[in-house]
Amino acid sequence: MNDKVEGTLVLGGLLEGRCANGPAPEEKLREWIEFMRTLGPRFSLDCSGSSFSLLPDDAPASTARLGSAPETAIAQAVEQLLGVLPAEDRGNVFSTLRSAEYRPKEEVQSVYLVAPDGAVKVETRVVDAQTVAPATPVSIRARVRYALLGLAIAALLLGVTAFFVDVPGLLSRLAGVVKPVDMQELAVDAAPFAAHFRIVEKELATDGRYLLLTLERGDRFPRTDAELQQASERAEGVLSDRLAIEALARGYVRCELFDPDGRFFSASTHRIAGLRTEESITLAVPLQSNPKRRLGSVRIGY
Repeated sequence: MNDKVEGTLVLGGLLEGRCANGPAPEEKLREWIEFMRTLGPRFSLDCSGSSFSLLPDDAPASTARLGSAPETAIAQAVEQLLGVLPAEDRGNVFSTLRSAEYRPKEEVQSVYLVAPDGAVKVETRVVDAQTVAPATPVSIRARVRYALLGLAIAALLLGVTAFFVDVPGLLSRLAGVVKPVDMQELAVDAAPFAAHFRIVEKELATDGRYLLLTLERGDRFPRTDAELQQASERAEGVLSDRLAIEALARGYVRCELFDPDGRFFSASTHRIAGLRTEESITLAVPLQSNPKRRLGSVRIGY
C-alpha cells in the first residue's frame, strides 16, 4: 500500500469516447497526454478505430504544478481534451476519472464527470487521513559532492571522445541553434482580444516542448449567449472586432509562432471557452521540435 505523501495526488478511473464520423484524433490525444505530463499526471492511450480510452497512471504525482486546487486544473485539462474533439462527439465522452490529493492530515477526493452536453463537472469532498510528510531534500553539501563527481566523469568521457569527434566544432554548431527562450523578452501579442482577456503568465514546460500561457478573463469577456449577442452588435461594422467576437463565440483561438526574424513557422488551435466559468485558464502551446526554428514571438488571433 502506497503511503499518502503530502503534496501528491493519485488518479484512477479512465476517460473514454468515440468519434461518430471518423477515427479518433490520435495525434491530438497524444499531445494532450504530453501536456498533462508537464503538469505531473501521466496517461496512456488506447485507440481502436473511432473509439479511444485514456488510462491514468496510478503512481503518485506531485501537485506542485497543479496549483492550490489541483481538481480545478484537472477539470480544465479535461475541457481542453474535449476541445480537440468535434463538437458533436463531446457528449460521447464517458468519464470515471477520479483523484485523491493528500494534504496534511486530510485527503481531497474528487470525481470528474462529463455531462451529455460536453460540460465537465467536479464533485469533491474532504476526509480525514493519515498522511506522511514528503522526504527531506538532499542537502546542498551532498548535491555539490554529486555534481563534482559528475563533472569528473564527464571530463573523462570528453577526453576519450575528443579522439574520435570534433568536439569544438560540434559545440560551436550547437551554440548557434540551442538557445533557450527568454520569457522576459518573449512577446505575446493578443491584441484582437485585449478587451476580453490578458496574458498574466508565460513559462516553458519542464521538458521545453510546450509554452504555457495563463489567460485571465477581463470584464468585457462575454460569458453568456446574451452577452455574446450584445458584443456582436457592438462589433458591427468593425471587421476585426467582429472576428474576435466570433472566435469567442466558438470558444477557440489560434496561436501562431514566429522565429526571431518574424517568420511564421507553426500554429495551433486552443479552447478558451473555459474562461466563461473560470477566472483564468492555461494554454499549452506546442513548440517546434526543430531547434533551428527558435521561438521569437507569439500571436493569438482568430
